[in-house]
Amino acid sequence: MGNDLTRESQYLLYIMYSSYLQDRKSGKAIRDSRYFDAEELHNQQFKSYDLEDFFELLRELDRHGYADIRYGNNKPMKCSLSDKAIRAGENKFKNQLNAVADGLIKIKKIISPLS
Repeated sequence: MGNDLTRESQYLLYIMYSSYLQDRKSGKAIRDSRYFDAEELHNQQFKSYDLEDFFELLRELDRHGYADIRYGNNKPMKCSLSDKAIRAGENKFKNQLNAVADGLIKIKKIISPLS
């Protein structure tokens, strides 16, 4: 997910996508589930980061097309996950499920006697 991003930005994208999924599961609308207040996200999930460093991670997501950022006073204010980010998250989980299924098939072949 986001292989063209730094590890820190990948982690931020993962946190945002996980939050999106939780909101969707709880019945929140897609449009509302995608949006984040930048400072609120920082305060809830990334307190250990300097605020400007956190904003730089958001800018990286924006530059690579994973987030759409609205700026105010030259800093990120509101951000939303892009369609690209949601597709990347869906593909990552699909690929993980495929890897698990492939692993189970290999184990079954090892355990099961050949017919």
